[in-house]
Amino acid sequence: MTARPNILLITADQLRADCLALNGNPVIRTPNLDALGRRGANFPLAFSPTPVCVPARYTLMTGRYPFSWGMRGASGVIPSDVPTLPGVLKEHGYRTALIGKAHFHGPEDECRRLGIPIWRYPYGFDEMLLSEEGRQWAEGGDDYEAYLRQVGWHGYERAHGIGNNDARTSPSPLPEEHYQTAWCAREASAWIRRHAAEQPGRPFFLWCSFTKPHAPYDPPEPWDRMYSPREVPPPAGGPEDLEGLSPYYLRIRYEHHLESLSPQAILRARTYYYGQVSQIDHEVGNLLDTLDELGLLQSTVIAFCSDHGDMLGDHGLFFKHQFFDGSWHVPLLVAGPGVPQGESRRLVTLADVYPTLLELAGLPVPEGVQGESLFATTEREMVFGSLVPSPNRMFAARSERFQYVVHENGGFHELYDMEADPGQTVNLANHPDYQEVRRHFEERMAAWLKQIDPAVLDKDGRIPVRPPSWETPQPLKTKLGLRPH
Repeated sequence: MTARPNILLITADQLRADCLALNGNPVIRTPNLDALGRRGANFPLAFSPTPVCVPARYTLMTGRYPFSWGMRGASGVIPSDVPTLPGVLKEHGYRTALIGKAHFHGPEDECRRLGIPIWRYPYGFDEMLLSEEGRQWAEGGDDYEAYLRQVGWHGYERAHGIGNNDARTSPSPLPEEHYQTAWCAREASAWIRRHAAEQPGRPFFLWCSFTKPHAPYDPPEPWDRMYSPREVPPPAGGPEDLEGLSPYYLRIRYEHHLESLSPQAILRARTYYYGQVSQIDHEVGNLLDTLDELGLLQSTVIAFCSDHGDMLGDHGLFFKHQFFDGSWHVPLLVAGPGVPQGESRRLVTLADVYPTLLELAGLPVPEGVQGESLFATTEREMVFGSLVPSPNRMFAARSERFQYVVHENGGFHELYDMEADPGQTVNLANHPDYQEVRRHFEERMAAWLKQIDPAVLDKDGRIPVRPPSWETPQPLKTKLGLRPH
């Protein structure tokens, strides 16, 4: 029997697909990720079907769309009868570990029985060393915060006073070696070394989960100086693009005070984001060097992706939670034994990572998995996504050329020609020349929902739309000291 490969899953949080040089970015420097993609397979048409942290991570963990089991929002649990990726690998002899951000919510009763907080529920991992972006400070903090206490830097990770979903920027007060990105990669490398020494004949599954480049955009020195705001590409379009679209977008814009950001402040945020991406690339290089030094590189499947993207000022918006390209289009690279080399133009989603890694490990894929192998020979015409609970649900479909979005609240439709208008600045949903295209997307999306999430369809089997129930969003009175330029 051929030995099973090790599996190293590396994720970045909120990393856009277009922020790799390999994917055509003319400014950003990502030499290690570019080399990984050239050594294996690059999927430049990869999408997060639920571009929000928790459900996107559950998609990676299960190969299923969380809305198919009734999870509509940003929190919930994986059902006990759904096999997780680390759980399946563990059953077949793998040692499993997660280092970095999990962002899981475990079943409360079971967590009480185990005497652990819900955010430490393992879902099949033997070991977890967690960094949860300061969300657990009231419960004594996570493992990264414990590390910062040990080295005398606790509290300085947020000494700039910027929140998790805040477009303001600042260099990190932490030295580079104590910043989460460096800590996460260093701990992952140390875990690989321990495993190689303790159980050299046993395959491992390690998820190295970076919290960046998720906001706050706060790279440490020297990554805060790696790029100039005068060289990074500007955002696609501006807030004028939102005219005639769902008020949902304006609500996001005003809730986060984004209307108060000057063009220069937006470019500074993009600059710091680029610095965070390049730091992640540097640490990925260190991880690969560790595997190479231990003689494990050629026997390890390495997958790199993000849970979702970040709008970074496109159309006057930031962060995720929508179906513009910046939010749901993600990088996806796979390399290692059994991986065909080259760029694939196949439309894929995060749900496909689960069955692909099991396939590369020579293991059967459990029944009920909704993704399929990244290397399947059948072509997909479209991939689909769904977001947020009723009455504000959004549904999206993407073909290689077009992207379609429908909003339940108010029945707003969007259709973009991604070849002619990659910045998605011209909505063609009501253009007379594109009604046949729109109808085709509506039919295909309804057929997909009938398979995956039939409860959302109306009695006629159609995508639900409701009369608008929005109050006109207004800018907030408190400006946080920010002002338009």
